[in-house]
Amino acid sequence: LSKRPWRTDKLPGALYARMREAIVGFALPITELQGKWKMSQNRSPEDRAGVREGLGRSADALVRAVGSMISDGGGD
Repeated sequence: LSKRPWRTDKLPGALYARMREAIVGFALPITELQGKWKMSQNRSPEDRAGVREGLGRSADALVRAVGSMISDGGGD
């Protein structure tokens, strides 16, 4: 399904002008960043085991290390 992108030239001029006036710019200082690991927690134990096994067969040591971090679901 390919949709055509939304275009402003299809809007009545007055509506587009009101929409543009409603745009407000602002800045937020970043004071902290927090990372999260997504390690297939939402998957079944069987799916997690398959991911661990698949990554464990990699020739790349880093990929194998990531695979070893995936829990079996026994204490999440």
